[in-house]
Amino acid sequence: MNKKIKFVIIGSGNIANTYVMAIQQIENAEVIEVVSKKLNTRVNFRTLDVFSSLDEIDLDFDAVIICTPNGYHHVSAVEAAKLGKHVLCEKPIDISSESIDNIITICKENKVKLGVAYQRRFSSYNPSVKQLIDNNKLGKIFSVNLSVKNYRDDTYYDSEPTEEPIKLMEEGLSCNKRLTI
Repeated sequence: MNKKIKFVIIGSGNIANTYVMAIQQIENAEVIEVVSKKLNTRVNFRTLDVFSSLDEIDLDFDAVIICTPNGYHHVSAVEAAKLGKHVLCEKPIDISSESIDNIITICKENKVKLGVAYQRRFSSYNPSVKQLIDNNKLGKIFSVNLSVKNYRDDTYYDSEPTEEPIKLMEEGLSCNKRLTI
């Protein structure tokens, strides 16, 4: 008998709905609840209850998928790990090395799995580039500059606005989304 893995999505931006739709396609997995500051986010999650924090959820679940703005990943990851829940976090894991180290430590201490979603990890060109590097075909590498161009319309950028941009800028910023101040 296969156990059904139960997920809670934390955050209600554009990628959260993608996870809900993807998990619906997996036989032994389901999203049971959503945590969001936007409690009226029913547009994307019609059949799911939306809560403002993990501790409000009274159903049993196995893991969380963190889809909050980058500078808040550590808050949800640490909270979930301390509850003994596995953590899948959208990239980047967080925006400060201190927060990243804390997430890793807390997950290890609580014996939960930690994963970071990176959609290009298994892209077909990665093994080719790795082979070029391993075979020294590119010579000694001193620096790499990579640009990946993806089209995103305004609905993507407006889906989960950063509420504290100045605080995030002071801590360091990973520009996966535009920053509007």
